[in-house]
Amino acid sequence: MSKPITPATTAEPKANDPDLARFARAFTEWDRRYRENPEWFESEAVHLLKGTPETYGDAAAPYFLAILTEQGE
Repeated sequence: MSKPITPATTAEPKANDPDLARFARAFTEWDRRYRENPEWFESEAVHLLKGTPETYGDAAAPYFLAILTEQGE
């Protein structure tokens, strides 16, 4: 059984934090793309993890930043 996901910090983000809003928009776009084409995301995840990053987060962060750039963030 997996452990529940918990935040790395206990500090609550402020509701009006502009970074929080930017990240929320990027994750919303990420989710939209995943729902439209889950097979691509699965194959991309496998491809990313064949490299040398230590975690999926290390491998996927550039894609997340690309979404932010596409959104003009």
